[in-house]
Amino acid sequence: MPLAKSRAIILDLNKIPLICKFIIMIKFNLTPDFFVWRPIPYEEFLFVENVIDYKLESHLNTSVTVAGDEIQRLTVADIKDDQHEIYVVAGTIDGSNFGHFFWETVVYLRQFRQIKRIFPNVVFLVQEDKKFIKKIFDFYELKYDTKISKSKNYVGFLPPITPLITNANSLMYGDLLQSFHYELHRENKSVTAKDINILYIPRHKAGNYPYENMRSVEADSITDFLANKTNCLTLDTENNDDWGLEIEYTKKAKFIIVPDGSAYAVAGFHAHNSTIIVLGSYMTPLGYLKWDKVRLINQLICRNNKVFFVAAENKGNIEYYSIHDILPILERKIVSL
Repeated sequence: MPLAKSRAIILDLNKIPLICKFIIMIKFNLTPDFFVWRPIPYEEFLFVENVIDYKLESHLNTSVTVAGDEIQRLTVADIKDDQHEIYVVAGTIDGSNFGHFFWETVVYLRQFRQIKRIFPNVVFLVQEDKKFIKKIFDFYELKYDTKISKSKNYVGFLPPITPLITNANSLMYGDLLQSFHYELHRENKSVTAKDINILYIPRHKAGNYPYENMRSVEADSITDFLANKTNCLTLDTENNDDWGLEIEYTKKAKFIIVPDGSAYAVAGFHAHNSTIIVLGSYMTPLGYLKWDKVRLINQLICRNNKVFFVAAENKGNIEYYSIHDILPILERKIVSL
């Protein structure tokens, strides 16, 4: 069904010496209304043909420039021509931050794998090429790029249901979260041994928003304590390029110590039958009360794990934690209800 929009006539200057040629292009806004039409599940893609460029204007609006004089909404079943390059927009307006990237993009892992089975050479489009994006996409064997390089293409878009810091579309997001959780844990039966006694996972800092970097965590006494204990490990999240190794360590740890925020949420979502000690008692508890999607994430974490939040001693922009703050939990002198 074509969507009529205003047209802009662009003069192709490169062709003027040979022949005067006009290219008809249209620019339109991809809003939630664009997706209401289609009789397919919300977690599937709608494709647009011959996209020149796109821009994420906001959580609910993406501007798309297309070569041609009309727009058609296409489902996967409509795409028959294998001469087109297949792209899927995987970025969001906040997707260059680790936590937002994980909960607004990687949450579609099951759908990404499904589309890759149909189109093995599909390329996923992200806003920036950051280290944590490469680490995650490389592990799941998903090709990605920051730009559209082939003019003959189909570009897939997903409905704007995943912005984390909003209560819009929470029920749909909850269904998506359940399928994501299943995708991450369906092979847990093969991971039975808890070979790591205590695992400390520092926050991902490189490439994150300044806000994340300002919330510095000082936990030297904890890392010193772990260095002298058997089967204990402090994970180097900044220099480790193996996302699979991080997941494996997380699933095999009896105790997981992790700063509050995205580091806790992502590690906790992968954890299974562990005790999680969260360094911080502000970001997640506040988000739990305020945002439905944060609450849904934490409910799934707490379904399979015991979680404790530890308050910090704050000095300026630094949160200080001592091993003595968490020893009662490690020694099982404090139990959860």
